[in-house]
Amino acid sequence: MKCVVYKTLTIKDIADLLLLSKNDNLHDLNSLNLQIRKDRIRLKRGQANDNFTSLTAIQDIFDLLKLCVTNLSDSIFTLLIDDMELSDDRVIPFAVWTGSRKFCIKISTSTLYNLQMFSAKGIRQMHDFQLINLDSLNLEKERIKLFEKHIESIANLRLREKGLNYNIKELLGVKVSNDYPFTGFSRFVRLSGGSIRSFLRYCKESVEYTFKDYHGKLPSTLKGELPRKDQEIVAERIAYDEYHSLRDSNKLGFMIVALIDSFGEYSSRRYNNTASKQKTLRFSIKDPENLSTESNLVLSECVKHGALLVPYERQRQLNPNLKKLTSFILNRTLCPKYKILPITHQQIEFSSKQIELMVHDREAFLKEMKYDKV
Repeated sequence: MKCVVYKTLTIKDIADLLLLSKNDNLHDLNSLNLQIRKDRIRLKRGQANDNFTSLTAIQDIFDLLKLCVTNLSDSIFTLLIDDMELSDDRVIPFAVWTGSRKFCIKISTSTLYNLQMFSAKGIRQMHDFQLINLDSLNLEKERIKLFEKHIESIANLRLREKGLNYNIKELLGVKVSNDYPFTGFSRFVRLSGGSIRSFLRYCKESVEYTFKDYHGKLPSTLKGELPRKDQEIVAERIAYDEYHSLRDSNKLGFMIVALIDSFGEYSSRRYNNTASKQKTLRFSIKDPENLSTESNLVLSECVKHGALLVPYERQRQLNPNLKKLTSFILNRTLCPKYKILPITHQQIEFSSKQIELMVHDREAFLKEMKYDKV
């Protein structure tokens, strides 16, 4: 049994709702979940909720669910925390919960930074949590389609909660636009990397931008999809927000963006200067043992802060007779900044020397790669 508990609703509110549902004979879990979402108290983002530092309080909710919903009386519960960004103090209660084993807990995160924080507290990857990103998983097309359907169902639920009778594909549009290539349902899914939170951010900010004169409120009747130009502006805005956060993240920020800028410019020129329109978001290092300490540190920081992701291994990397490569893939959120489609077909190999040039001399790097001319 999976149970999602929302941090914006207090433990007392959930308990009151469960007891009320027991009196009303509300045993349908979907209806109960929808009611919890409708009645939750909306707190300011980042505001602490002390209720969720209590192991006893969470366990009480699970016990109350068993009491109020007949078919859950013998259930084992799992607490799911989706795409969680955690500060040091927030990690502590999760470490307590996983240590007690009174219920199961699964936490998903999209950056290596959070992975390292969890590990430092004794929470182990794959058992208690895992990274989530479409590029980190070797998924065939059919499984990606299933994932898209999952995101679609969650977005449609949000629309139904607002009493709206249209769906997310009608709102965003399904056709790929040549004029606005970072828009529409499928491209928003790609830009989000599979993170539900990120996808909903694209949707929310697009709505707020289009209907800013109406305080971001959606109309009851949809007269057409959100303007593609508005969606494109939002995608670019989010890309630049992510970029500036990387630049300002730490003292190595300027080196992080230097490497990302070099690869982004290279990928953009490669796409525009080849007849096959080669789409390249992924690169590998042929001789990682020759990387300088500084380059290793910059690459590590890029992964830590989510600018680069560590993708699944391709066949060449799995072949024991071939040299193992160190691979990275650009965070698709950044694609609109560099005018790169959030699709990748090729993997390019760089030498350690070329990585050094990416960090310190972009023009020399582009010249060596024979893309010094726009």
